[in-house]
Amino acid sequence: MDDYNQKRVLILIAIFLVAGAIITFFLWRLAVQDYEETSPFEEPGQTSQPNPVMVERTAVYVVAVTTDDGYGGAGFFIYSTDNKTEWHVVTNQHIVENDISVSVYWPEANQEIDNVPVLVSDKISDVAILDLQPQDFRVDRYVDGLEHLKNAGAGVYVSSQRPSAETPVFTFGFPDSAQGQLTKTTGNVRERRFHEYCGGQPEVNWIAIDNETSRPGFSGGPVFSYEGAILGMNSCGPSDEYSGLATPMAEIQGRIKTLNSR
Repeated sequence: MDDYNQKRVLILIAIFLVAGAIITFFLWRLAVQDYEETSPFEEPGQTSQPNPVMVERTAVYVVAVTTDDGYGGAGFFIYSTDNKTEWHVVTNQHIVENDISVSVYWPEANQEIDNVPVLVSDKISDVAILDLQPQDFRVDRYVDGLEHLKNAGAGVYVSSQRPSAETPVFTFGFPDSAQGQLTKTTGNVRERRFHEYCGGQPEVNWIAIDNETSRPGFSGGPVFSYEGAILGMNSCGPSDEYSGLATPMAEIQGRIKTLNSR
């Protein structure tokens, strides 16, 4: 083969390779678009959604809390930053009110534990700390709750940093009642004044989030970043219609440190 024909063959091969790469790229984009449009986690009006794998991992942390009078909401497992072997369940003070014990249901274990002592009930931060650890549950005959939580909830961590405005977040709750179906909502952190009144609660350095993210039945539920960081806890919605308020993790961890120093 002379040099001229050899160059022609090389040019044709290069053209076919480039064309193949372009076709492959467009086929890949169509596949991704089709997945995004049919994602089971997609919700109307949302332009982005957390990774479904991260949603499954974060949901493992969520429990339902019910008082003696049947009132309830959500809660979640949390470890002490000073001692990661020390775990508790945290929820809202306005859920437990003056009760000295509550019932906690963990969907992952399909198990409810009654008469769980309330160790801390703090109106200022709207935080209640329950004397319950994941190892008090058994997910099956061979795996206790802490082992399951660390495996199924891998990658979830606590962040005491205050999220910036427009940070995408999602949370979990039990609409209608503490025995309802575990449900996820998404939203964004809102730009608001640092201090806001939350119902009858005193002023706290709240995190403001979309009102849809903080709907009834989501009180006490954890607020997550898309990266799996626990940023705070749903607390309540103020009088306006634009946002709800969440207790920052710094407030919650402060109450846990006070508890551990007793």
